[in-house]
Amino acid sequence: MRIQLGPEATVFAVLDPTRMVQPALERAETVARGARSKLHLFCCTHDADQEGVQEHQQAVIAELADWIDRLAVRARDEGLSVTTQVEWLEDWRQAIVDAAAAADAGLVVKTASRHSALGRRFLRTSDWTLLRESHCPILLVSDRSRWDRKAVLAAVKLDPEDATYDQLNKDVLSVASAIAENAGFELHAVSASEGEALLDRQKFADAVNLPRNCVHGAPGSPYEVIAEAASDVGAAVVVVGSPTSSIARDTLTKAHTAHWLIDHVDTDVFVVPAGA
Repeated sequence: MRIQLGPEATVFAVLDPTRMVQPALERAETVARGARSKLHLFCCTHDADQEGVQEHQQAVIAELADWIDRLAVRARDEGLSVTTQVEWLEDWRQAIVDAAAAADAGLVVKTASRHSALGRRFLRTSDWTLLRESHCPILLVSDRSRWDRKAVLAAVKLDPEDATYDQLNKDVLSVASAIAENAGFELHAVSASEGEALLDRQKFADAVNLPRNCVHGAPGSPYEVIAEAASDVGAAVVVVGSPTSSIARDTLTKAHTAHWLIDHVDTDVFVVPAGA
């Protein structure tokens, strides 16, 4: 996968110190390598029992800094510009958002955290915080995704209610098209129709400039329609839009398409915020 970020842009990879394997690092390296972008590796940790114990904190930070430097060797050997950052902060979820903004990230890449529906509803997860607060595209990497699959699925909303969704559709299709072209994937699009209305596939195909056999849709919940299409086409990545208005992001309890997909599909989820 290669996103056209450019040599002056920064791909911001969030590393998880509790994991042996770092799926986000592999994806971030792939993107940065293809675009010749800069790569910034970020890790945040905290231990409430050791808060205020400076010697312990410094030792942990030094250990993690050494670990990240070892992870960065491959990318640096390939000629990529790689910077690293380790923070000790209690609110590590917000720390990710703040550090990405400070780095002027063009793309944030993070391994998706899987949660139950109840957990998503009542816990302030790192994915929720990032999706709600970040203003740049986000690639949430699933450790269950399979890149031997050869399809990318763009989730759009037909007959949008306002200009925000209209532009967001264009942005989602643009990103999905770039991924498909650069990775050699087949591009598909999906849309859920409201009520019991059946999707006019030819109208949909014409709207997104794709063959009829590459567009999918059905009446029902957008989450379930997208998930079914992702399974049917064997998608490696699903591209969705994230409105910045109160339409979808005003409360913690309101379901979010990206949240639901993270927990229910075995694909990476690329989130394009409105206005990105």
